[in-house]
Amino acid sequence: MNSFGKKLIDRFVKQGVSPHKLAWSSALGVYLAFSPFLGIQTILMFVLAFVLRAKTAVVFTVLYAINNPWTMLPILLMDYFFGMWVFRIFSIDMTAYEPAWMGWFNHKLTSYLTPYTGIEQINLWPYLIGGNIIALVAGCVTYPIIKKIYLKGLSAAPQSAAAQQ
Repeated sequence: MNSFGKKLIDRFVKQGVSPHKLAWSSALGVYLAFSPFLGIQTILMFVLAFVLRAKTAVVFTVLYAINNPWTMLPILLMDYFFGMWVFRIFSIDMTAYEPAWMGWFNHKLTSYLTPYTGIEQINLWPYLIGGNIIALVAGCVTYPIIKKIYLKGLSAAPQSAAAQQ
């Protein structure tokens, strides 16, 4: 592990952060980063970190390390196209479930989006469903990975402290 990672783990150890709490906070940050709730992610981050007793600083850092201006568009497109794929697999016609304002939205924007994206009609539900599935899977995968890395760093921390003396 590099020196930055060791310093970070040492800081968490000194604060008394448990491996579970750090992994839980990281998983929550990853979920929010991939979630389809664009525009309210920061509010959700504060509310969920408080309700679920996660470390707000960790959730915030992970959320915006993943979902930032450089990665936002790829994440949004991945959420949407994954949702479209899920709806196609189960042969669900999502147009019947779309809100009324999506017709107006599609009428206004289709002429601009179709030449660049190839998307004939934008649908809300594939984005919401696909985004939540990807976010849940990514968050669930993150928890054991971060916990293992933190525990490995904890076991290395006493050795590095002994080597410094």
